[in-house]
Amino acid sequence: MRQSVVDWMMLVRILRTFDGTNRITQPAGTSTIAFPVAGDFNGDGKPDVAGPVVWPVDVPNPAGGPAFFRAGNPNPGSDLFAFGVSLGGILAGVLPAVEPAVDAAATVSGGAGLSDVALRSQLAPVVSSVMLGRLGPFFANCDYDFAAQRCAPGQAGTAPTLVLVVQDLNRERELPIAPLALAPGDRVTLTNVDHDSATCQRDHACATATVDANGKMRVAVTADGPLLSVHRVPQVNPPDQVTTTVLQPGNRLRVSVLRSTGNEPQNIDSFGFPVAFFGVTYRPGDPLTAPAAGWGYERNTPDFRRLVALSQAILEPGDPVSYAPHWSADLLPVRNGAPAPALVIGTVGDDVVPVGTAIAMARAAGLVEMTQPDPAYGIPPDQVLIRAGVVEGTANLQRLADGTAGPLAALGPQHLSCSASDCSGNVLVDPTSYGFDPANAVNDGLNAPRLNPPLRGQLARPVTLADGSKASSALLLPYMSRGGQHGFKNPQPGKPFDMDQFLANLIGRWFETRGRELHFEPCQAKEPPDCAWIPAPPP
Repeated sequence: MRQSVVDWMMLVRILRTFDGTNRITQPAGTSTIAFPVAGDFNGDGKPDVAGPVVWPVDVPNPAGGPAFFRAGNPNPGSDLFAFGVSLGGILAGVLPAVEPAVDAAATVSGGAGLSDVALRSQLAPVVSSVMLGRLGPFFANCDYDFAAQRCAPGQAGTAPTLVLVVQDLNRERELPIAPLALAPGDRVTLTNVDHDSATCQRDHACATATVDANGKMRVAVTADGPLLSVHRVPQVNPPDQVTTTVLQPGNRLRVSVLRSTGNEPQNIDSFGFPVAFFGVTYRPGDPLTAPAAGWGYERNTPDFRRLVALSQAILEPGDPVSYAPHWSADLLPVRNGAPAPALVIGTVGDDVVPVGTAIAMARAAGLVEMTQPDPAYGIPPDQVLIRAGVVEGTANLQRLADGTAGPLAALGPQHLSCSASDCSGNVLVDPTSYGFDPANAVNDGLNAPRLNPPLRGQLARPVTLADGSKASSALLLPYMSRGGQHGFKNPQPGKPFDMDQFLANLIGRWFETRGRELHFEPCQAKEPPDCAWIPAPPP
């Protein structure tokens, strides 16, 4: 995280060198550079983007005539803004706190509290890369398809097999270990032989699972993987030659099966099938050793919660939650007293970077009132978002299924109500109603339950800029679809209300004015927009 932010800070310094006199160095042995002036992308001899805040020297016109820019004059194109979506939104939550050149920032579908992002994200690579390292490696049983090299329950051509589920970079792999058929009631004990002791259960070095009524089980222990040495010989064609040497094998493992029928226990302490993982081949008969490392924690246990807390403490130096307070409320010295207004945009129901983590970023920045009641609701806006299920943001829980706002009825029917048809299925509450105003014939067609009154200005805070003028920072919660969505897309003119176009124009105008104008008018959703403050597009 921090290295990525440093990379962006270096880009800012490069952009600041586009002063009209710096030229791109001609590499030896290359053809002539068509546009040698740094920052000139159309060949007219002047920089097209960024540049210094004030021109240090005259920028001459190579075609003759007056200089493009005069020394000492302000550069109208020097404003720099940070904008990012998803991971970019997370990075955009850090950059404005530490880079004084950033005049304003907008983070879309980003989040703060990185451990919460990791644990709650439904993005498959995140689940595999984060959760498997903590819960695995674990053994399970399944019907294994050796041709497809994966578990394939109920399919023809499979065989009951003991598999080891491991983390393979950002995906999971199911490695076949031995043939094993289990029956309900069988008990399976897994032991890390290298760490076996009287306290092995407390140390997560041994664990026992009972096969359930469906004939399934899962069991995990903590284990160290092998220590490997990798030697790569670069090749042009075919691909590089890679040799992997095992310097130290992974921990030895033993699987013991105690049958419910009382038969003799079965021990598995060697590979029964050939397995290849991370360049190492394990052959039948080889000792059963862990091919990958893992912590072997169980869900929802004190130890697991302690691990999450420690992980968050490690992540905090690069977490937006540590930087959001410094956008404008508590400036770091590096910003030289100049605050950076920010928009935190969390799309309702986002389960990739959970919307609750975007709200957490806004809380850290002071954009969500957590103690003072809102006059319309009698409770703080933060509590409104919690009770309306916006922070939870999980549509498939169907909190509104009974048509009376269900568990969310604590807000009162005057603030949240919906018909049975509107509340059925996977649906979430629209907290802001940017695309719904029946009095002005604005309807996004989503038939969603909505907060009344919508939360808009309640989630904005004034910011005093360095020149004394007033700007705004805000939390925006656009309702993109009934079941939730990650981020927004290019304009979608086929929609009854083009929320994507609306957000593009809202953010664009906010950037153009350095955060001084924040508009919620629905005219921004039209193409072309007919808002007075948005100029007509060129012919």
